[in-house]
Amino acid sequence: MTLLSAGKIPYDQHPLCLAPDDTAVIEGSVRSGHHDIQPHVRLVDAPQRGLEAPDELPRTWADRGQVRALSGARSLSPKRGRSPLRVVLDGRWIRMDSGVGRYGYELARALPKAAHDLSLEVLLPSQDDPLVRDLAERPEGFRPVRTKQVPHGARGIAELLSLLARRRPCLYHAPDWMALPPLPAAWRTVVTIHDLIPLVAPQEVPRSFKARHPWIYRTAISSVTRFADAVLTDSQLWADEIRSRLRISPHRIHPIPLGVGSPAPRDESQIRSVRKKLALGDRPYFLFVGRPEPYKGLVRLIRAFARGLDPFMLVLAGPLDPRYPEASQAARDLGLETRVRITGRMDGASLDALYCDATAFVTLSRLEGFGLPPLEAMVRGIPVVAGRCSVFPGVLGDAALLVDVDSEAEVVRALEQVAKDSAIRRRLVERGRERASALTWERCAAKTVAIYRRVAERQGQPVESPARYVDASCPG
Repeated sequence: MTLLSAGKIPYDQHPLCLAPDDTAVIEGSVRSGHHDIQPHVRLVDAPQRGLEAPDELPRTWADRGQVRALSGARSLSPKRGRSPLRVVLDGRWIRMDSGVGRYGYELARALPKAAHDLSLEVLLPSQDDPLVRDLAERPEGFRPVRTKQVPHGARGIAELLSLLARRRPCLYHAPDWMALPPLPAAWRTVVTIHDLIPLVAPQEVPRSFKARHPWIYRTAISSVTRFADAVLTDSQLWADEIRSRLRISPHRIHPIPLGVGSPAPRDESQIRSVRKKLALGDRPYFLFVGRPEPYKGLVRLIRAFARGLDPFMLVLAGPLDPRYPEASQAARDLGLETRVRITGRMDGASLDALYCDATAFVTLSRLEGFGLPPLEAMVRGIPVVAGRCSVFPGVLGDAALLVDVDSEAEVVRALEQVAKDSAIRRRLVERGRERASALTWERCAAKTVAIYRRVAERQGQPVESPARYVDASCPG
């Protein structure tokens, strides 16, 4: 732990906080109330660090029950161990039908297990959602904090800054860069940028705000990354893009693969219920899970599906977006209304049932931040057909059948192979499970904590960002 001398640094910039692994002597009069205590504090377990602080005893001591106020000189001996790494994780974007939301949820669950000295608070959104309810009702190793405002907008930013100012964490992590206001802050910051699709290929998200206003998007994301101490991303591919397009030094960018969790046991009654709801009968089907933006390739997939593949059906699961009706239109134009099911948003149990009973999972996406749905299929023993582009070769490797997304004939041939060739299917299932087992949220969380520590230990060492407050109780 690095301790900063209060005699050299103004108290309003570096308020002293007692670390749990220190033994202190409180000298002088001690009065009641957080703001009335004005002792003289001297750390005695490591005199070579000699810290003298005649300032007000910080509120955090009394709030944590670490100070027993007695008259005269008294010793305080908390449980010895590593100073806590106090982190606020911004989970205001957590929701069931979002990849970014799933990332925030899984981090909240896995981070406390990855570091026993982590003191974690998770900001939760005000809206109701199954993932949010689960975190609020079953907090394991973290403290949930409900917010009142939507993340974006002036009120959301003001609420975030107020929450952080009161908590003064060692570090703040924004799992979505849009959650972080582009302002210099008084705490270390880590931000995750999953991709730069609107910047790299705006034609693939033509009706999004980011693509329609590229200058605003570039300015905002550049400002955020300029003030972040570390930038996380999902793959080396996007790390290279972020470095070159946003001009960030390599030592601040850290590619950390995402993970996939263990699936729930196969539920036959739920599978029957979903089949009945979607009027699938007993017919086999190929599955896609995701949003309908053009880069996801749904129109290409529907056109390939129209070339044959009877009696199979095609199920497109995921939230609808009125800005992108092209998939529904393509199904109607090709006369496939009876063979294509577009489900809209689905609950977790129904989506799990769709995964478990699919003949194969297929995605012809041109671009992805990481690609969680194919891994969700693999961990359930479902073979995967994916595009030979973007992150898929690196993330999926030889565990998937990779195809040219622009070749309808190659897509049809691959789907026929996984449906009819038992040897290929068995090979893909085995390799898929092996691949998914190597990409876990536990590993993702462990690597994330390692970045937290590296950032927290840079106390007093600004990294391409303005000087900021550093709490002496943070490890370093």
